[in-house]
Amino acid sequence: MYKDMYKKTENVSFWRRPGWKTTVLTYFIALLFVFPVFWVFLISFKNAVDAFAVPPKLIFRPVLENFLNVFRNNFFIHNYKNSFLLASVSTLFSLLLGVPGAYAITRFNFKGRKLLSFWILVTRMAPASAMVVAYFMIMNKLNMIDTFPGLLVVYMSFNIGYIIWMVRGFILAVPI
Repeated sequence: MYKDMYKKTENVSFWRRPGWKTTVLTYFIALLFVFPVFWVFLISFKNAVDAFAVPPKLIFRPVLENFLNVFRNNFFIHNYKNSFLLASVSTLFSLLLGVPGAYAITRFNFKGRKLLSFWILVTRMAPASAMVVAYFMIMNKLNMIDTFPGLLVVYMSFNIGYIIWMVRGFILAVPI
């Protein structure tokens, strides 16, 4: 029965070799995407005069001073630590709230369970940029602008819905 189903597709090749025009177009588009990254990488090895030269210098003497200045500056290290700490704490708290929430939505029968699951999914569909003004107004009223707890609340609000939805799918796959 199943053998007959696959006989129809045996002679069809889905992985045909593309023509030269497709290949050239693919390489050109890839070059358009990679070139800005390559240019930034190249500029990172230039001194200030060469970096802002008009027309741009393609032949220059590379310097590593720019990389050393980044690590000599305590501002960069401080911001990096803050970002790492904020991401870690936000992820940990989101997991601590999201995993039990996903388990409850998946395994317990309660009134409004499907509606709650729907609204969790809807929160994932809303773009973050659409909520910036609302978050700003809320954090401003709570005097949490430019604070660690303020950022933590905002990041967790984005993460919890994602965690609940992903863990819910995992829990559904585990047999009871």
